Amino acid sequence: MWQTPTLNGVVSMAKQSTGELELAVAAQLQEMRDQRDQALKRGHDFAARYWQGRIEALESELTSLIKRGSRR
Repeated sequence: MWQTPTLNGVVSMAKQSTGELELAVAAQLQEMRDQRDQALKRGHDFAARYWQGRIEALESELTSLIKRGSRR
């Protein structure tokens, strides 16, 4: 079944050091991209669009957090 990152999971990652956080986020994004690519290979367009939406949402949230952090 599909799994998406939870807020608690993201907060938990945020408590890690920056290097560990970057690795964890990169791994999560890669896993999501792999899920999307597998869905595309199987012809599951809806699932592929779902994963693409989750990827874009996570990337958008990360961009917002980075911008917010750079203003401090």
